[in-house]
Amino acid sequence: MNLDQTAELQTQTITRLLATCRTVAVVGLSPKPHRDSYHVASYMQAQGWRIVPVNPVVAASGERILGEVVYASLTEAAGHQTIDLVDVFRNSLDVPPIVDEAIALKLPAL
Repeated sequence: MNLDQTAELQTQTITRLLATCRTVAVVGLSPKPHRDSYHVASYMQAQGWRIVPVNPVVAASGERILGEVVYASLTEAAGHQTIDLVDVFRNSLDVPPIVDEAIALKLPAL
């Protein structure tokens, strides 16, 4: 497979995911409207995706983000919702445990 074929396959995969995934867990979703995570999640929600916020600090406060209940972890969220896709807004050093959790939960896409 050459580079063009690989790029085309990646484009097809992303297109398929965006067409079929309806519920997105957003790990690191901030309640602050000026943050990128908030902008992206707000846009996705406006386009019809169901947003499942994952933020342990906000979950502990009982606050909602974008009108949705906030969960402390992917595990907690997956216990209450079917998750089709995980979108991560965290420091790169914090990502490996999130990936491990998503794999352990057998979530379809990250």
